[in-house]
Amino acid sequence: MGLFSRHSPEPLEDGSDRFDGPRLDLPGKVAVLFTVDWCPFCRSYESTWRDWNAPEGVQKLRVDISDESKHHWETFDIPIVPTVALFENGRLTWRQNGRAGLGLGKKDLEALRQAAESREGT
Repeated sequence: MGLFSRHSPEPLEDGSDRFDGPRLDLPGKVAVLFTVDWCPFCRSYESTWRDWNAPEGVQKLRVDISDESKHHWETFDIPIVPTVALFENGRLTWRQNGRAGLGLGKKDLEALRQAAESREGT
């Protein structure tokens, strides 16, 4: 399967309530997109995220951090959105922040794929 597809079988779930402090309450490897509803770069990146085929065994989760009362900005020291991250057994192990005025691109998801695949069995 290629890196991207035209249609994704899974919905863009909001996983903002799946955290206990800095720990993600999901087992295994989870690719996370931190996003907000007011950011034009986030909104345009959602289709790229949706079409990205995560590596086998890696779940995808979209986390809307628009609600500042949930403290995700501070907990994960997120300087800019969109940001993609890899969690393994609840722990943050890799992350790529968006770039000011640019956001993220497909190459960032390729880097996320490489990070997930290089951590086989962890």
